[in-house]
Amino acid sequence: MGETVERRMAEMTTSNEMQVEGYAAVFNQETILYESPDTGWKYLERVDPKAFEGSDMTNTVLNYNHGKVGTILARASNGTLRIKADEKGLRIDADIIDTTTGTDVYKLVKRGDLKEMSFAFVVDEDEEIRDTTNKLYCRVIKRIKKLYDVSIVDFPAYEGTAINARAKGIDIEKFEEIVKKEERAPAEQRKRIFILTNM
Repeated sequence: MGETVERRMAEMTTSNEMQVEGYAAVFNQETILYESPDTGWKYLERVDPKAFEGSDMTNTVLNYNHGKVGTILARASNGTLRIKADEKGLRIDADIIDTTTGTDVYKLVKRGDLKEMSFAFVVDEDEEIRDTTNKLYCRVIKRIKKLYDVSIVDFPAYEGTAINARAKGIDIEKFEEIVKKEERAPAEQRKRIFILTNM
């Protein structure tokens, strides 16, 4: 079975000529992936500050829209893409190649038409935190095995749907069923107690 590659969002800016910089990931920032209209639970996710320790980033590339149009703008292995985790998150800066696509993307970033980043990765370790009182489910990404790309993108990856949340590593349908069973259990128990005490 193949590894699941996931994608996330952050923001970026421009600096010097044909150079971009920003954060492909921000640590300890909870993002709402989905809010269930059925159960009222909110599904969150955050990246642990140590998530990138030991991650394979040797051949990570900077893409436009995760390479959907086949564009590589910079690469870590040749030094045109530089990646480093700091106290805020995963910081990148890159020298964009001066191809037609590279120049167009840079101009769009500089003007503010493109200002978001995403990163594609494989999770090595995560954990879940459940707050039943406030109906919050949080997936914490503890360790990332491999960073495939950091990408300049048109639209955010989080679109507030169950399908997208499931794609982010949370099995919404399965968890929703568990929640419903847990919430039904007390009512069924109260009903049995009422019947027994009124016989």
